[in-house]
Amino acid sequence: MTNLNARNIQDCKKEITALSNDNPGKYITFFVDFGEAYYRVQNNLNVFAPSDSNCGVYALNGKLKSFTNSQRVADMNATPTMN
Repeated sequence: MTNLNARNIQDCKKEITALSNDNPGKYITFFVDFGEAYYRVQNNLNVFAPSDSNCGVYALNGKLKSFTNSQRVADMNATPTMN
């Protein structure tokens, strides 16, 4: 995890898109924790990436992409419930 120097979500999206251009083939996700924005560069997406992300997008090869419904369902199914 590395800090992003961004003030809002739009700035975060711009920064991870630029980082994605510098890291082709890598998935870049960002999240906000206690008022600080962080990003993560990975070779593949973790099954929990949709719920970890604050705005439902990731960057790959310089483009922002939304998480698909099947990725969200896989995330929900991988999360244990208290039944």
